[in-house]
Amino acid sequence: METKLNLKIIESFGLPKAQWTPDYDDRGYTFTLPSGIKLNTFFVCNGEPTESDCLEGFDGWIYITTKEELEKLVKMSYEETLDWIEKNDDQFLREEFE
Repeated sequence: METKLNLKIIESFGLPKAQWTPDYDDRGYTFTLPSGIKLNTFFVCNGEPTESDCLEGFDGWIYITTKEELEKLVKMSYEETLDWIEKNDDQFLREEFE
């Protein structure tokens, strides 16, 4: 059974966190994985509170919604993360990130 992400679960991983403000009415957090990859989640969207129910980033190549996916990503090195993305999306151009 998969556990859907929320801010409490994300924060329980103890990842470095910084506030992120992409524009005037959106707010979120950027979390940095041990591999150095940064993933974002919103807590205010269009000026309204919202659930932090996903993490996304790496130019859109990473979008996760479960605790189990985050557990896997936290354990991966940068190279292993590239392998994982490449395995799941044949349009990924690995050379752009090496």
